[in-house]
Amino acid sequence: MKQTNIRIIAALNFVLLGLGLSGCMKATIQVRTSPPGALVTEMLGNAQGVSPVTFNYDFKNEDIKSDGCFHVNGFKARWPSGATISTSDILRLCPKSGLDFAIEIARPESYPGLDVDLANSYQSQQLQLQKDQYLQYQRDKFYDDAAKFGGTLGRVLRK
Repeated sequence: MKQTNIRIIAALNFVLLGLGLSGCMKATIQVRTSPPGALVTEMLGNAQGVSPVTFNYDFKNEDIKSDGCFHVNGFKARWPSGATISTSDILRLCPKSGLDFAIEIARPESYPGLDVDLANSYQSQQLQLQKDQYLQYQRDKFYDDAAKFGGTLGRVLRK
């Protein structure tokens, strides 16, 4: 009796997994600004982050247009100086070799305060570098500790 229940549950999980996988695609859009460090929002204001920032989307088959492309809301970038620029309201994305896209938004050259935005960008990059270095230090420390206490565990984890 138990074996039959396990088969039914396994078959049901397989069917549910198939339904979840069919008809749904995940796409990512990385929005970069020049200089980095601008606040990026979707046109509808739903999501935001400081560039470079990645937005994730779930698309269904019916979201794909007849030409194989799909549409997403455009983006707006605002730098600390107040300089602001927007893409078009709707962006048309056409996958060629995957569902990862990158958009570059350049700061308007004529807007004053470029020095403020460049200084902010430099500070943001320095902070990110410090975070990355700290994370690497923590990883190295973990592996070293694992090697001391776990013998082969640390060596296996490091590979």
